Amino acid sequence: MEAKILSAAIASRAAWQKVATLGGADDLTELAKQVWKRVSAYYEADCDAECVDMDVLRSRLHRDTPAHIEKFDSVLDNLPQVSAPNVVEYV
Repeated sequence: MEAKILSAAIASRAAWQKVATLGGADDLTELAKQVWKRVSAYYEADCDAECVDMDVLRSRLHRDTPAHIEKFDSVLDNLPQVSAPNVVEYV
């Protein structure tokens, strides 16, 4: 489910806000929490952003955690396509 939560949050600010409000990110693995942290920073930096630019997210993860580039690339490359409103209903 964590890949679906991350995918929904990346695709939709509304999904990110709802998951954050409900504490749905609290149970993520450490690797997923690092992705969540960068997604949150992205939305907090641009209050008009409706989704996260994957290239920017990937660049920030690479810059901030160069020892784990392959792990983060694997997470991002394997995110499923989801219906964000439906995913957050199960958080």
